[in-house]
Amino acid sequence: MHLGKLVLLPRSPTVDGLLSQYSDYRLQKDGMISDSLREILSGLQRYFDKALYALLLYKNEREQYQEVITGVTYPSFVYGAEHLLRLFVKLPEMLRHANIEEETVTVLRQELQDFLRFLLKNQTSFFSSTYVDAKGSSAC
Repeated sequence: MHLGKLVLLPRSPTVDGLLSQYSDYRLQKDGMISDSLREILSGLQRYFDKALYALLLYKNEREQYQEVITGVTYPSFVYGAEHLLRLFVKLPEMLRHANIEEETVTVLRQELQDFLRFLLKNQTSFFSSTYVDAKGSSAC
């Protein structure tokens, strides 16, 4: 949301697409994808799908959600980087309530920081500069 405007949906790339692009980037960079990274990316997507409506959307975004998320559509196939970043704000609190070993938390933190650097490096491709008002007309 930007000055009371809504992000135009569906986004491109979607959260699912971002995670796939990051996976491809890491495969190219490291020559492989570790099982732990695969699990972290899968967990991020699941957390996003579960948390979006309850924790990540602003009040004025909920009507848009109801319009775009239908039966079998997962939010990660519609929403993009703008909303995924909101999950990163909530993750520390969510992880505090999870029973995770310190070593695992350290690995998770390192992987998530690398993912955030990837988003930053590609921000012009991943984040929208176009927003719509609640009636659907474009605005910047």
